[in-house]
Amino acid sequence: CFSSARLVFLHVFKQHLPKTTESSCQWTSCEKLVRKRWSLVSHMQDHHCSEPAMRAAFQRRLASAQQQSNVSTPAPHQPMIYPPDAAMQAIRRFSIKQPYAEFAEQREGPVSKHIRLTAALILRNICHFSSVGRRLVKRHEQDLSYNMMSAVEASTALSHCLWEIMQCCEQSSGPLKI
Repeated sequence: CFSSARLVFLHVFKQHLPKTTESSCQWTSCEKLVRKRWSLVSHMQDHHCSEPAMRAAFQRRLASAQQQSNVSTPAPHQPMIYPPDAAMQAIRRFSIKQPYAEFAEQREGPVSKHIRLTAALILRNICHFSSVGRRLVKRHEQDLSYNMMSAVEASTALSHCLWEIMQCCEQSSGPLKI
């Protein structure tokens, strides 16, 4: 007996999952499709050791027990049906998600994209060629870094602008003395 589906998965992973690079699912009445090791791990996690899968298995056992007490006919095996985008769902499940919604992809029209990119390129050139301009732009470093972290096209030019500011600061202060 296990207290959670996660503990069932850990047990299956440690005790019953073959160490070979390719294998098929050994779960009773599961399709015997040969999978790579980590694909098999994902399969176990999704189809056998998740909370909904455990509930569904419990309901099937309960229905089977009730059915056997009434009539002893075996239930037909139904194959697993995967959605068309099952591979993409498996990939996205473990992909890194943006920690903050404001850094996510922003919908930007062509005019605003052009204006933002032009402004970022102008700031980059000011920081590259003018020491007075660098000092003035440095005052807005926090805003620039926030916009640089967003997914807009101008973020690369803004990162170059911030790099120019940092290079200037490092050269003027000299090496750190400890």
